[in-house]
Amino acid sequence: MRPEGDLYVAHPDGTSMRQLTGDPAVDRVPRWSPDGSRIATFGDPATSTGFWSFDPRGAWKQQKPAHHAKPLGDAANRFFVNSWSPDGTRLVGEVQGKAAGVLVYTLATGAYDQLTDFGEWPVWLPDGRHLLFVAGGRGFHLLDTRTRAVKRVYTVTRDVIGPPRLSRDAKAMYFSRRVTEADVWLATLK
Repeated sequence: MRPEGDLYVAHPDGTSMRQLTGDPAVDRVPRWSPDGSRIATFGDPATSTGFWSFDPRGAWKQQKPAHHAKPLGDAANRFFVNSWSPDGTRLVGEVQGKAAGVLVYTLATGAYDQLTDFGEWPVWLPDGRHLLFVAGGRGFHLLDTRTRAVKRVYTVTRDVIGPPRLSRDAKAMYFSRRVTEADVWLATLK
């Protein structure tokens, strides 16, 4: 059993903190819409039946979060929301389960579109057409959502690189990089 938790919001200086959620099923990895009017989040992957979006400006008890169905119609699949499109009409994330890869969810239609069968942590570029994602912890890829063309733009051989995050103007990217090193020791047993 996982501990219960809720989402909170506060000013950058820590003041005016208030609770956003009152349901531990809706408290994982919040993603703000570009205009701040919605938050998309997924719940506990073991029990989640999709993902949710809600208005962070209203009191939790006075609203009903919008529930969005599981991806690709299969109960074994989980959609992990990662980024809103710049115009706030689509969400991109990764699917895990029987399917894998990058998915786009269109809010107006409630439909998923699987763009790749590999990749994690996709983020929208400001043009609303291209996505940047990591695959297997070894390379970043650029995806054109219209043509579905994928181009590898950065590769590492022994490191593990993490989720890409872009500056607001997308002129800079930051990400984690993990290098595992070890030494071999010889000991004489007496």
